[in-house]
Amino acid sequence: MKNDSIKEKQEFENVKHFGIWINNKRKYLKINRDEYAEIDNKNHSLSKAREIYERMKQYRDSDDLFLRNLSKSYFENYLKVFQDDTLMTYTDEYCIKQQERCLINYDLNMRFFSKIKYEDFEKVIKKLKKKFKKLVETTDLSIYGKKAGIYILILDDYKQMYVGQTSDIKKRVLQHWRNKKEFFRLIFGKVETSVLSIDSFGALDTTRILVYETDNIYSQYDIEEKITDFVPKEYLLNRTKGGDRGMSESEMIINTIGTMNKRHLK
Repeated sequence: MKNDSIKEKQEFENVKHFGIWINNKRKYLKINRDEYAEIDNKNHSLSKAREIYERMKQYRDSDDLFLRNLSKSYFENYLKVFQDDTLMTYTDEYCIKQQERCLINYDLNMRFFSKIKYEDFEKVIKKLKKKFKKLVETTDLSIYGKKAGIYILILDDYKQMYVGQTSDIKKRVLQHWRNKKEFFRLIFGKVETSVLSIDSFGALDTTRILVYETDNIYSQYDIEEKITDFVPKEYLLNRTKGGDRGMSESEMIINTIGTMNKRHLK
């Protein structure tokens, strides 16, 4: 009986999906509300947080009004979510409020998805394949290790897709499936407009994958942008356009804000 129990547990934890064995110890296999916004008061991006902290201190005296205002907002709002200036731990008050906000946003997104007609979503995919003829639907990710290009994760149950570009398609898709979105980053912008992150979904939420192989990094950026521009935003899980495209730091910040995909959830 004990061996049977161990076998059942192993079968539950290991699922073969698109030719890859997926283990769900670090993340659920399908998105679900009960596990979506589990409170975590540790800052798992400490080095990045400290880097931003030092940068914002420099922006205080910048000649650029945008950067000065960004620094002011940071110290008046963002910094308050930490227990102290070590930036290691979020406050209990923040964690409770953040969980409430995340669950409201989750429910709003799910309601948004439910209103989309599947036949309309399928028409978009057919038009996408017709427009970008090099897109290939794959059932086996294992052949795309160390292969560069564009990948599109399709989540049929939610009538959504995510478009990305990478130097290793297999590795990048697995990162989406295995890495749970940080508690602090579940909301991107406002509760009423934030798109759910692709990293919040489980591996089994991805039902189809399209691949467009290309080794040219600049070509990747261009193709990714053309695809995300072609697909109506109501079907996109992309929160913003990716890649720095040779931009300066301030240009990247402005680009992130300017290209943010905002949902009208209410």
